[in-house]
Amino acid sequence: MSVTRGIGIAAVALSTVLLAACAGTSVPGQATPSATVVASDAPTPSAAPQAAGIVISTAAITVVDEAGATMSSYDYFEPTSDVVAGLTEVFGSAPKDTPFAGGGDQPPAIWHEWGGFRLVDDDYAGQAPLYPNHWVALTAASADGLQLSTLDGIALGATTSEVAANHSDVLNPWTDSDGTAHTDLWIDYRPDPTEGATVDNPVMGVWISGPTDGAVTRIVAPSRNWGP
Repeated sequence: MSVTRGIGIAAVALSTVLLAACAGTSVPGQATPSATVVASDAPTPSAAPQAAGIVISTAAITVVDEAGATMSSYDYFEPTSDVVAGLTEVFGSAPKDTPFAGGGDQPPAIWHEWGGFRLVDDDYAGQAPLYPNHWVALTAASADGLQLSTLDGIALGATTSEVAANHSDVLNPWTDSDGTAHTDLWIDYRPDPTEGATVDNPVMGVWISGPTDGAVTRIVAPSRNWGP
């Protein structure tokens, strides 16, 4: 091989190496640029309010959140099927439906029950303002994790005598067959009779009952203090 030819071959080889180096990956020891992360200014969505309790009054059944704010409300004169559908969503399950044959001044009815919350759909046709399509009986202080109470926070288990002392205007003491003294009282009564609200005059309100020396065992709304 001639010297001139050898120099030419070496030059071609060196040129090939240099081109490969330029086209290759980064030089060892040199940092590789990373992708730029852009921070998002979008606010984190807050959790939706959750139902915490059901408050019953003479006017309505009200679902409230933990702060006591109204989430939904149902009156006693709208179609019972609509109320059942709404409460089914609130409780997260359909009620247990039990036929009631009637008795004790109560007409035949269907009891829609979610634990300690009973919605009673009786055979009477509703007629505002004194004859509702349905009414509520509380049989426990809570149902499926929801607290059950009146507007002023009275729940089953409250001391009857203390409740009576704070609502002494409409009282009806009575004694059952075994000699146990009971107290019935009405709160949130409406409409106000012109003669004044007493147990001897018509009152529509929330009925609370229990042994006089014990705890409240029954809360009903709306309740009349006359007739069936």
